This record gives sequence, structure tokens and C-alpha cells, in this order.
Amino acid sequence: MVVRRDGHQHRIYYHCSKYFRPCSDNSCSYTRFVPGTWDDLIWGDVCYWLRDDAWGEQQLVSEQSQDENIARLMRIQQLKAGQAHGKEMTLLSISMATLL
Repeated sequence: MVVRRDGHQHRIYYHCSKYFRPCSDNSCSYTRFVPGTWDDLIWGDVCYWLRDDAWGEQQLVSEQSQDENIARLMRIQQLKAGQAHGKEMTLLSISMATLL
């Protein structure tokens, strides 16, 4: 769902982005009405959150924590890959020694 606004007449248009393209033969089958008041409610919430410094700080801390966790998981996976490669090389050298 995409929102379009007409700045001159202050109207709000909702349309399905899946079928929004020039010369489309297939129109959107969405038949439910989306109240215009949703736009005001959503923007009211967004503005409230953006004015709240504590919420912004909480989001920043959450993002930093996620970044740290992802970096930690990547290091663990790299270590596991290195260990697997080491075991593979050890088995290969044992196999080669046995053949000789």
C-alpha cells in the first residue's frame, strides 16, 4: 500500500503498489477502505517518537547491540570455518602419508 498526497487540495490517495504502473490491464483487487484518519494517527505516533529523546536513545542502543551481536556471530563462524579447514588439511595429510 502506498500513500500519495495532493498538496493543492490536501487529499490523500491510497493505492496498491503491486499494480501501479502505466498502461496496466490488471487493476488492484484490494477492496477494503483505508480510513484517511490512519494517516493522521500514524504521523502523530511518528512525531511523538521522534520528539522523545529516550526513545531515540533506546533505538540507538538497540542497533549498536545488534551490530555487536552480529560481529560476534561472524567471528564465531569464521573460527569454526578455520577449524574445519584445519581438520580437513590434517585428514588430507594423514591420507597422503598412508598412501606413501
